[in-house]
Amino acid sequence: MTGRPLVDIAGRKFGSLTARYPVRKDKSGHYLWHCGCECGATKAIRSNSLLGGRTKSCGCLSADMASHRIRARNLKYNRKGILRYRDSSAVDEFLAS
Repeated sequence: MTGRPLVDIAGRKFGSLTARYPVRKDKSGHYLWHCGCECGATKAIRSNSLLGGRTKSCGCLSADMASHRIRARNLKYNRKGILRYRDSSAVDEFLAS
């Protein structure tokens, strides 16, 4: 296998990530890029995951989305179609975000 050519993506943004520099190749020949996230974390991510749009954050985005799904699950419609909250503490959390 001759390997894949290095595509220079340094400085490009992919969601919350910014590609900084290539680290190395993985066993399948894809380059790993050192990326910085908006949350401050850094992570090495495959170039094809960045270019294909599959990776958009270091993992902080999926944790944030999970908390939004939990908050949305606390919402409930009553018989008249009026939105209300199952738990009054969820109101404060939902409005705070």
